Amino acid sequence: VEMVALSIGGLCMFLRCSYRSTLVITMVSIIFYSFLCGANAPVLRAMFAVVFLSIARYFGLNANAFNLLFMAAFLLLAIRTNYLWDTGTQLSFIAVAMLILVAGTKRDTAKIDPLDRLLRSTESKWRSLGRMMKEQSQQSLFASLWVWLITTPIVFYTFHVTSPVAMIMNLLLLVPLWVGLLSGLGVLILGTWLPFVGYLFGFI
Repeated sequence: VEMVALSIGGLCMFLRCSYRSTLVITMVSIIFYSFLCGANAPVLRAMFAVVFLSIARYFGLNANAFNLLFMAAFLLLAIRTNYLWDTGTQLSFIAVAMLILVAGTKRDTAKIDPLDRLLRSTESKWRSLGRMMKEQSQQSLFASLWVWLITTPIVFYTFHVTSPVAMIMNLLLLVPLWVGLLSGLGVLILGTWLPFVGYLFGFI
């Protein structure tokens, strides 16, 4: 859901939509997409977070990530209390909470020394891009490690398996997953109206 929201937001920015229009389009699209996916608990959790964040940004308010997560939990339990015992729901909330904590830790330690900032300003474009990709990969691997550590007890207790390779695969499969997700969405939206374009997305 977050991937689709980011993609729709990026497309709106590319089409030079206004900031508030982008928020409204993203919010409506995500609600439609979530119910298209079946609206299970993890999907609803992500949908509520995107919708509340969009509403907050629309009115110029700051949204605390944990507040969004707790609000989504409150609404899910109001809809169906037995979501509390659903493994998928538990894993979804625990993983997101850990990502929020990791992101907060990275922000606290992200201050760049003035000398390093000066050295970076002399880098070539390709060297700068390579450094950014390396740093982003390290941060993603760090986040994946902590998510795996915090979710492994529940996964092992419920499914009797553990999968350390997930730490690496989360990073390696991010871009292919994103491309596959958007291609499938392209088939659903354009396949009937523009068969050739739908076929191209289906081929991807």
